[in-house]
Amino acid sequence: MTATDSMTQIPVRLDFDTHADGFARAMAHLDRAATKELDRVDFDPKLRELVRIRASQLNGCAYCIDMHTKDARAIGETEQRISGRDRGTGQPDRGH
Repeated sequence: MTATDSMTQIPVRLDFDTHADGFARAMAHLDRAATKELDRVDFDPKLRELVRIRASQLNGCAYCIDMHTKDARAIGETEQRISGRDRGTGQPDRGH
């Protein structure tokens, strides 16, 4: 048996824009309003993306984790902070 033989097909995710357009519009509005307010108070955009990544992790949404991780990289966030290795301990990562 090869690795490809044991792989399962992942179903397509729900297209919220098609099936729940009101919900998708509300979420987009909420995101724009939150971003506007965070920009108004000069909240660090890199930290904002880290918060979004963490919220997505807590929600268990792989799609959102991927999206916010890409967004964080695009604005110059470090891989160390994205991966959570920098936990504010002041100690270097020791692989645990």
